[in-house]
Amino acid sequence: MVHHPPPYSINSFDTLSHIFTTHFVGSRPHQTTTISLLGVRQEQGETLRAFIDRFSKAALRTLHLNQEMILQCMALTLQPDPFANIVYLHPPASMHEYKLRAADYVRMKEMQTLHIKFCNDYAPSTAYPTPTTPPS
Repeated sequence: MVHHPPPYSINSFDTLSHIFTTHFVGSRPHQTTTISLLGVRQEQGETLRAFIDRFSKAALRTLHLNQEMILQCMALTLQPDPFANIVYLHPPASMHEYKLRAADYVRMKEMQTLHIKFCNDYAPSTAYPTPTTPPS
């Protein structure tokens, strides 16, 4: 909805500036703070890859962050799981190292899932039990 001021109501640049600013203030991009970055948490069921992408985008919108602060905030906002434990025990030195470790962890989890599926698909079937010799 477009708001038009009444005719002849703008009598100075200050008035025009005020009307313009109040009309468009909501569409201005807002910078996030370090505290608000802690609110970017890994959601239940969210993949590690999706979380890192979302967190990285939020970190780019945050002013005055150094790499150490980014890494600490990211570690604090992970879901508690084995990857978070690895990060707590051996903190990465850079965001690049963090992403490499996450990629390795995701690859390991995918391989575990495939391995379990493979083992279940080719497990001996109980539909046709092997004959046993009766005890004597």
